[in-house]
Amino acid sequence: MKAYDMHENKEIEVTYDDLIDFLNNNRQIDLTLKAPVTDADGYLTWDKENWINIDGRKYQRNYFLGDRALRDYTHHNIYDLKNSFKPEEALKIEIN
Repeated sequence: MKAYDMHENKEIEVTYDDLIDFLNNNRQIDLTLKAPVTDADGYLTWDKENWINIDGRKYQRNYFLGDRALRDYTHHNIYDLKNSFKPEEALKIEIN
């Protein structure tokens, strides 16, 4: 996968595990999705998300729609990431 490293100002090749390592080293991962996604309940629709590591064990996903940050967020553990963190489906990946 290709990702843009905002600190280095260059595009790099990354794997899923590389992105987890970035998260674990206090970097933020921004994913721009190919199309808006709606949750299973039909409550939340978003087209961008960012991921951060809260305390070394907990990850937080923040949601955005267009240029607007949504008030909703979710917490995940490392095992949840396999089901929820899907950079391979993103249109654009940025590492902040």
